[in-house]
Amino acid sequence: MRGSLRAALRVTFCDDRESEGALRSLLPDNEPLPPDLSIEMIRDGRVLVAEIACDRGVDSLLSTLDDLLASLNLAEKALCSRDRAAGSES
Repeated sequence: MRGSLRAALRVTFCDDRESEGALRSLLPDNEPLPPDLSIEMIRDGRVLVAEIACDRGVDSLLSTLDDLLASLNLAEKALCSRDRAAGSES
């Protein structure tokens, strides 16, 4: 079954700086996209919102969500490592 599928992913970070860092780390991954897939990402304070529209079927949508979650996991680990390192210097 093909058609326009949509999903939204909302992730709340500890603070604005973390959400900004996560957004910056994910933006390069979203270019270029196939013409039948779009990802819009915005940050509202400490909340990062990704809206995905996919005309490639449910498997492609799920794969895209999985990729986003894996990238977010890496970004979170990098941001937390940076914060721990900065905290140990004080």
